[in-house]
Amino acid sequence: MVSVLVVVGLYLLYEGFLNRSANESGSVIAGAAFVTLGGAALISAIKSMLWHRRMLRQTLPHRGAR
Repeated sequence: MVSVLVVVGLYLLYEGFLNRSANESGSVIAGAAFVTLGGAALISAIKSMLWHRRMLRQTLPHRGAR
């Protein structure tokens, strides 16, 4: 889902900058919003994975402990 947001956002930015029509600013704004949402979701997912990894490491017993 995140990759779809980023790809659609980049496509809209590309089309918005190429076309000189009345919908140019709308495409640029929508593209920027999609890229921002995709980036925010990607960062959130990475932070969540790192947090869960850290929590799992704290609950596992150490190999050298008896």
